[in-house]
Amino acid sequence: MKLQRLTIERLPGIHRTLDVELPSDRVALIIGPNASGKSSLIRALKTLLERRPKPEDVQIQALFDDQGNRIEGRATGGVRRWLIDG
Repeated sequence: MKLQRLTIERLPGIHRTLDVELPSDRVALIIGPNASGKSSLIRALKTLLERRPKPEDVQIQALFDDQGNRIEGRATGGVRRWLIDG
């Protein structure tokens, strides 16, 4: 499963919308200075994938490709929603 896009609208420590689109045909490296959001990207993915999420004030969206299947994940507060191919 490959991450194609990650959008963070609300996450503690993120003060503006952060939208990252990753290339599907190569490896992507995220680099930047301290406090630029690198760790927050990982924290957002962890928050989205939690089995027992805390009711935090978050709004995260991700799009994955799994061998041609489109998987969309959304985290809003303590609710997680997943769609496979719409």
